[in-house]
Amino acid sequence: MPNIKVKMTMEKLSKILGIPNLDEPAEYDLEGFGIKVNTPTGFQDMSDFIVKSAVDHHYEIGGLKTTPAHRTLVDGNWVRSKNRKDAKRIDEPMKVVDMHVPNGNCYLAGGEVNHNTTPGGRRFASLAGV
Repeated sequence: MPNIKVKMTMEKLSKILGIPNLDEPAEYDLEGFGIKVNTPTGFQDMSDFIVKSAVDHHYEIGGLKTTPAHRTLVDGNWVRSKNRKDAKRIDEPMKVVDMHVPNGNCYLAGGEVNHNTTPGGRRFASLAGV
């Protein structure tokens, strides 16, 4: 079967995967699903899809919506969204999801290099919003 590359939101991916809702924190094991994520070193397998608690406000950086604690790479340093001068604070709630890509510590989304999370309760404070 050929590989098909598609850009999509985490919300759309959750619907394709049949995840019932994004309101209840949960972790979904995607090992073996063959879902690949774009990373600075090429496409890597996504191993976990993680639904986290919603936040009461978020930040926008270009087309990327993030929590205040989410980290992106800026000039070689991991910077939290709330500390980026180009991040716009949005005082609206946002559902929060994250992913884990085991073969690296980051992935590409929204034109940014985003910090990866770790599954199983030892999660970094890096979050990706939908």
